[in-house]
Amino acid sequence: MTVGVGVGDDVAQVATPERERTEPGWHARFIAAFGGAVVIVALILIAMSWSEGLRAATFGDLRADIGQGSVQEWYVADSIDKGDFDRMEARQSTLHDEVVTEDGTTVSNSTSLNGPGEPSGGILVWRTWGDSGWKVATADSEIQGMGGLSAEASEESKAVVKQLRDAGVSMRPYDFFESTGLENLAKLGGLLVLLGLVAGSAPRVGTRWFWFWAMVIGPWFLGFIAYAVMELIGFRRQPDPPLKKRLPGIASFVGAPVLGFLLAVGVDYLRSRGLAFPL
Repeated sequence: MTVGVGVGDDVAQVATPERERTEPGWHARFIAAFGGAVVIVALILIAMSWSEGLRAATFGDLRADIGQGSVQEWYVADSIDKGDFDRMEARQSTLHDEVVTEDGTTVSNSTSLNGPGEPSGGILVWRTWGDSGWKVATADSEIQGMGGLSAEASEESKAVVKQLRDAGVSMRPYDFFESTGLENLAKLGGLLVLLGLVAGSAPRVGTRWFWFWAMVIGPWFLGFIAYAVMELIGFRRQPDPPLKKRLPGIASFVGAPVLGFLLAVGVDYLRSRGLAFPL
């Protein structure tokens, strides 16, 4: 170690050697790039949830859209439930086609997704020109952002379907197992992140259990984004050891549901103020 002494204004300055900085290897660069990809995919999925999500509406709203000629496409669902990535999805109902003779004899009876017939569900789903997302309404239940809903066809829903058909609006065929390539990529990426968390080196900021619960029960991909930013991209400094006091598992096990509840309450408030927030 070399020590340089300079005297000026009776003050001695001692030069300390700088710590050598090593260039990150390919493994570190790959981990950082993978963390960046996780953040980008998560943000794209959040944007897709906004642009393609369901918005609560009423049959009155649908009739008004039909009258204005603004309905782009529609379909009928029999249930709304939480699908992949905690996104509310409206599953298309089956079409029931029955031919009955004048004496009441059933000649044919068939059920299909895309064939002829009347839908068996009572939830109407439609999108309008120039607007993001799908509007969704049912006759006798208020659609909430939390929890599922099922509804069978009613006289009112059948009347609205007749209006749509009379107006010549196309019905959108919907596949029960419809899934985009990006969603499949996100599932694979999420699995790789969890495997890396379990089998990789010890996280620096939080324990493995902290990040596990943050990713599994955290809302809106925030756990994956936080892990990618804090442990994979820039805040983790290899080969620095884990911090002496890391965030424990109980913090995310309790904190993630609380954060999700607070976000849900905030979203419901914004929705009540007129913001077209997805369910």
